[in-house]
Amino acid sequence: MEYEHWTKDELIARLRALEGTPAATGESAAADDTAMADSSPPATPRKRKTRRDNFDFSKFPQRKVAFKFSYFGWPYYGLARQGNVLGSAEKREQEAQYPTVEGELFKALAQCKLIASDTDCDYTR
Repeated sequence: MEYEHWTKDELIARLRALEGTPAATGESAAADDTAMADSSPPATPRKRKTRRDNFDFSKFPQRKVAFKFSYFGWPYYGLARQGNVLGSAEKREQEAQYPTVEGELFKALAQCKLIASDTDCDYTR
């Protein structure tokens, strides 16, 4: 069926027919919608789960993977990180000031909990 040329009322009638609800038009449809909205119980706010910062990698299987990728390097300062000999505070500062593709990949992998850290993941180029 081609629905491109159907009017809004025709589409609503078709949806109601597919859902098995009686077709209503005009004011009665609006009255039905308001009655349904008024009769529903008030929504209770959901409690957010507390975020756990420590993720236990030992509970999940691990394996080595290889990535093959391409990138547009305009917003980056090269592919490889250069802060290998710096301390962690100096390294973070340099990576924030001069982002590299490798650094952004490691940040994304750590954020998704695919690696614990760049030093513990047995990374090679």
